[in-house]
Amino acid sequence: MIDYVSRETQPTENVGAILLSMCKETMEQAPIVPASFRCGMAWFVAFAAPSEMHWSLDQDRRGYFPAERRIEELGFECFVPRETRKIKRRGRRGEQVNPVLGAYIFVRFDRERDDWHAIRHIPGIHGILSSLDIPIRVADGIVQYFQRCEAAGVFDFTRPRSAFKDGDDVEIKEGPFAGLIGKVRSASPKKRIRVLLDGLGKLDIDPGFLAKVG
Repeated sequence: MIDYVSRETQPTENVGAILLSMCKETMEQAPIVPASFRCGMAWFVAFAAPSEMHWSLDQDRRGYFPAERRIEELGFECFVPRETRKIKRRGRRGEQVNPVLGAYIFVRFDRERDDWHAIRHIPGIHGILSSLDIPIRVADGIVQYFQRCEAAGVFDFTRPRSAFKDGDDVEIKEGPFAGLIGKVRSASPKKRIRVLLDGLGKLDIDPGFLAKVG
């Protein structure tokens, strides 16, 4: 699982491998069978053709990934962590948006009630990560981790500063100190955040485990 305090945020090129490793571990250790208990609304992983995961702009200049939009048009909630980088093309500077997980898309549905089979028939969608033809649930904490990383600017390489700043009050969302409120003492882009906790001193914590208070 994702280390709580002992590492810096993984480079985005390694994150997809981490996710797939977690899912593979789930399949090997706890294979899903038809008699499995209902999980209700949960997150799963769809995988698309790489050509369908290029950042595009619609007529209103709103950005989107084509494969993600097609799934959303069927009424499913999606989440694609995205990174932003500065680029120089034909002498002009700009920004480029890429999916952090490559061709993988988090999709939320109830596998017992929703028509998730329809996702497989969307042009550009290759399938849903499954075991015995049953979609494998991704732990909510994994998705929330990526959401917090994105909010903290971990994947935004155009920003010179961290989304956190000295003096911010933050809540620890996971790990042995989950629920505790601390104060940021130092924050650098793409690195662990130093947080002061009353009675515990300073800890260096991955930004994906933190959320601003207020």
